[in-house]
Parts: sequence; structure tokens; C-alpha cells
Amino acid sequence: MKRTNRSLWVQAMKDKDKTKEILLAELETLRRQVAELQDLQNRLKSREEDLRRSEERFRTFADSTYDWETWRAPDGKYLYVSPSCERITGYRSEEFIADPSLVTRIVHPDDQAIVTKHVLEDFRTHGALHMDFRIITRTGEERFISHYCQSVFGKDGEWLGRRASNRDISIRKHAEMELRRVNRALKVLGESSQAMARAVDEKEFLAEVSRMIVDVGGYRLAWIGYAQEDEKKSVRPVAQAGFEEGYLEKADITWADTQRGRGPTGTSIRTRRPTVCKNILKDPRFAPWRGEAVRRGYGSSIALPVRTGDNVIGALNIYATEPDAFDAEEVHLLEELASDISYGLTALRNKFEREKAEEALVKSSNKIKMFAYSVSHDLKNPAIAVYGLAKRLNRYSKDRLDERGRTYCDQIMKASEHIASLVEKINLYIKTKEVPLSIEKVRLKDIVDTVKEEFAPQLAGRQIRWLEPEAIPEVKADRTSMVRVLRNLVDNALKYGGHDLSEIRISYQESEDTHILSVEDDGIGLKDEDATTLFGPFKRKRMAGKVEGAGLGLAIVKEIAEQHKGRVWLDPAIKKGAAFHISISKNL
Repeated sequence: MKRTNRSLWVQAMKDKDKTKEILLAELETLRRQVAELQDLQNRLKSREEDLRRSEERFRTFADSTYDWETWRAPDGKYLYVSPSCERITGYRSEEFIADPSLVTRIVHPDDQAIVTKHVLEDFRTHGALHMDFRIITRTGEERFISHYCQSVFGKDGEWLGRRASNRDISIRKHAEMELRRVNRALKVLGESSQAMARAVDEKEFLAEVSRMIVDVGGYRLAWIGYAQEDEKKSVRPVAQAGFEEGYLEKADITWADTQRGRGPTGTSIRTRRPTVCKNILKDPRFAPWRGEAVRRGYGSSIALPVRTGDNVIGALNIYATEPDAFDAEEVHLLEELASDISYGLTALRNKFEREKAEEALVKSSNKIKMFAYSVSHDLKNPAIAVYGLAKRLNRYSKDRLDERGRTYCDQIMKASEHIASLVEKINLYIKTKEVPLSIEKVRLKDIVDTVKEEFAPQLAGRQIRWLEPEAIPEVKADRTSMVRVLRNLVDNALKYGGHDLSEIRISYQESEDTHILSVEDDGIGLKDEDATTLFGPFKRKRMAGKVEGAGLGLAIVKEIAEQHKGRVWLDPAIKKGAAFHISISKNL
């Protein structure tokens, strides 16, 4: 400033033509210009400070973003990488800036192709792009990245490169995968009950379950093996579905405590617990089968014990393409599936055994029936003949017989009648078991009246009161069977009531599901031990030796009750006499 003023003074002295006023005016102008220059300099300095602060704020803002943000110049080099990259990848922003190819090197091997294609497309288009891919972090952890990118332009329209935003979506992706796994297990579990319902035999059932696990659940392979009790303790595959390609033929799996028995299948059978192989490539227990398994795309597996009753008979084996496929929730659902399979096998085997037993029973029943018919025929005809001969002997030779001879004739005739009656009872018992019911509406009052009339002579001769309800409803039943029931129960009361029998009471009551008909008497009653045996064939009251009977009447009543989806029982609480009750279902 001082040099400038001095120069001006010198110039003024040299210019002698200028007046003092002109010189002062010029000097004032120069001073004003200097002041303006100083003001401009101060404003420039202030703007530089504002720009620095603004840049600092924007960098702070960018550096503080949660996602991994980048800006690549048109030449592919990074102009900016946010510090969040270190939290997501384990690598610092400086490393990405120094080596732009680092981002492609950390991409998961299975996603390299799609990321390479994306990078090429990224710099050929100015539009927005999106993709999801996986990376391997510095520590070896697999993470899922959601990537969005778009072009950056200056105010003049100049292309300045590509900006990208990368978000770690691993938690969401793992939740989605877990949900998919759980859903596939749930679908398989839901289908298993239908497979059980459709199954006709064991082989078909296991094949259907294996197919369902692969087709519905989306698993790579499913097979079921039975533990053999041979010297080697081998595991024999009995059903399979999915991509197997000879794997089981080469597997040579056992359930012994040896190298080939310590894999998931053998361990599950021995320990009776599910066994998971999370990663077939790394699990040392899978070493004997690793090569064949990897060639077929198996990434992980689970084996679950299969039971019949309390016995483990084998294992259900499921393979998935991805490692770590079986989390706790999926294992729990697959345990339920194995339980369903075990239940289905037990039911099918029980059904098979029951059918065999029923077939044997039918054969035995037919033999017994033929034998009974044969015996009844062989007994009835001679009994009738003996009766006839004894009767003729008594009629035509009565005068020649003494008292003892006539007594013998009477006894022979009574014994013959008893044999014929027994044969009729046997035939009636067989018919009761063999002849199907004819269900119709039956007025119980008519049945009661019919039986009362049938026994009227005995009731009158022994002066026994007959009591019955004023109204008895109509029921759905087999008419003939109802007559047999009431006839046998009344006959039983008359036979075993003793000389003091004075009353027979018929009563009716109902429950929500059954009609109940009762026959009570005030006779000598029954002993407690009789109540447990009376309803079997040829079972009679202990003190009934002098009373004629075949011991089939109450057995017939029991059979009829069961055919009508009911039961018959003796009231143990009654103090005097006997009370028999029979129930029949209202839903016939």
C-alpha cells in the first residue's frame, strides 16, 4: 500500500499539468478501489470457509450412513466409500479405494457370475439397477447384500460415474429361509396324515411318504432304512425318493458303533434321537460318504428314528442342497413327521396282524359252526329217537315195568327233551351271531305284551305279579332280537327266582345315547361271583344244578346287546332278587 501511494505521488509530481483537486480526486478513487478489493478478498475467504464447513457437514453426513455407500468415477475408481463398509464387510474404505477390484473378490463364489454381469451392465447404462448377492466377509462370514445403483450427473449434464447403496439384509434373508424351511416341513407334516389314510400296505405307505417329502417339501433326497439284526448290523433301504442316482447302493451304512455306523443314520438308530449333519463338506462323521454326497448336491442332512411301539426299527433320512438347512424349528416339525410315520407303521402292522387274526378267527369260527351244526344234528336225531322209544316203552309196556323201571323211563324222556332243547339253544346262539340285524321301528310295548302272554300260565300258576310301565316308547332295533332278549331275561327270573319269587318288574329308562330295558325280580338273587361269569356261553348260576338249562340264554342276550352297540349288566347293588339291564344305541 505504501509503495503504491509513493508511486502515485511521484507520478503526480511528474504531471505538472494536473491541479491539486484533480490529484486528490484520483487519490480518493484509488482508495475506494483498494477498499473494494479488500472486501472482495474477505468475502472470498468467508465463502471458502463456508464451503469447507459445508463439505465437512456433507462428509460427516455421508460417513455416518448406516448402509455401505460408494461413488465410482467413470474410470471405475472409487471417489468415495463410506466407513460403514467396514461394519458390513470387515474391510476399510481405504482398502476399497486403493483396490477397486476388492468388491468383486469378496462376492460369494456362487454369485460371482451375476455380479460380474451386473458390473458390466452398470457402466453401460445410466438407469437405476438392483440386485441381491452374497459376500464373504474378512472373517469368513456369509452375508446377504441388497445393492442399488444409479448414475451421477453434474449441473452441466456431465456423467460423473455411478453411485451405489449396499444394505446388509442377512437377518431378513435368514428369517425368510427359516420361514421357507419351516413352511416346507409344515407342508410335509400336513400331507403325512393323508398318506396314512391312503396307504394300503407298509411298502406303499413308506414310498408315498418319501415321495411327499421330496415333492412337497422340496428336499433333495429322502429315504427310509430298517435296522437289520444281522452280524454287520446293516441298514436296509426300504423306500426312497428324489435325486439318489445309486447313492444308497454304494453307501453301505450300518448302525454298529463303527466308522460307517457313526454317521447320522446309524447314530440316530443307536441313540434313538434325531441326528443332524449341518455341513456335509466339513462334518468329519460324514467322511465315508462325502465324495458321493457332494457329487449329488447334498449339502446337509438329518436322520430321525422310526419306531413301532417302543422299539426303534430304523431311520428316516432327509437331505437338503444347502448347508445348515435344518434349524431347531424345522427339526421339531420333522420329529413330528417321524412320529407320524411311526404311528402309521404301527397302525398298518396292527391292521395286518388283526386281519390275519380275523381271517384265522373266521376259519376257526366256520369250523366250530360246522362242528356245532354237525353235533346238534347228530345229537338231536338220536335224542328224538330215544325219547320216542322211551315213550313207547312207557306206553306199551307200562304194566310189565316195576316202579323203578317206570321212573327210569321218565328220566330218559326228560333227558332226551333236555338234549333236544340244548340243541335248539345252540342253533339259536349260532344264528344270533351269524344272522345280520334287520333294524326297524319296534314298539317295545308290543314286545312286552307278547312275552307276558307267552309266560302267562307260569305267572298265574305261581301267582307272580307282572309289573310294567304304562308307556314304553318306540325304538329302532331288530324285532326278533328284542323278543329273544326279553324272553331270556324273564325265563331266567322264573327259573332261578326260587319258590319265594312273587314279582317280575319290567322298566324302561334312557340316557343321551341309549335306551335301557330292565327286568327285575324279588327272588333268591345271585352271588357276587355269579355276576362276573353269567354272560359267557354255557355259564350258569352256581346253585342251579337242579334247574334245567343250557347256559346260553344270557350269552345270547349279551351278543344281541353288543350287536345293537350296547351292553348287558347285572345290578350288584340290589339287596334282594336280581336286576338285569340291557342298553341299545339310539344311533342304529
